Amino acid sequence: MTQKKFTMTSADVQTFVRANQPAISLLHTATEDYAAARCCLINGLFMGFVLAAQAFEKYLKALILLKDKRRNPKSLGHDIKKIVSIAESLEPRLKLSGLKTT
Repeated sequence: MTQKKFTMTSADVQTFVRANQPAISLLHTATEDYAAARCCLINGLFMGFVLAAQAFEKYLKALILLKDKRRNPKSLGHDIKKIVSIAESLEPRLKLSGLKTT
């Protein structure tokens, strides 16, 4: 796999963030949930699994929103099978169909 060179300028990044604010906000929250999940699990707190699941859901919803700005992520609810299916249909390289979601 060939690495692509990052060619966005600071202004390009700012424009992208402004144009994709709802998805960026979801990504930020998902990252906080993921970090909290790791801290909990490292310290034997099983609440970390809940936070990890929520982070995964938010990351997928952010991806869906980046790929289809018309879609309202709140309308997806918490149906992880549906969220995974939509995310994979928009980005087949994810290859999530083998993921056990029950």
